[in-house]
Amino acid sequence: MQDRLDQHPEKMRERRSTVEHPFGTIKAWMGATHFQMKTLKNVSTEMALHVLAYNLTRVLNIIGVKALMRAITHKFPPRRPEQCGSAQQRTKDAILMR
Repeated sequence: MQDRLDQHPEKMRERRSTVEHPFGTIKAWMGATHFQMKTLKNVSTEMALHVLAYNLTRVLNIIGVKALMRAITHKFPPRRPEQCGSAQQRTKDAILMR
């Protein structure tokens, strides 16, 4: 591995600039501390939430709020009230799905 890095030092510079920046940003957002959770499952969930927040922030910074909202409403058009059913029916449906 070290031989390959010695032969192509520019590859390591490229890797650092493309991969390590998001992790450094996420680590800074976390306060450069340890994970709050303890088990692997919980740490995985915590990291997934940090990555989701990072990605959403990037999208908002790149395309803006209006473009993101247009994309979301295009993909998931609002439903009319008659398509949603009553609150009582939605509650029954939610109970039955458990």
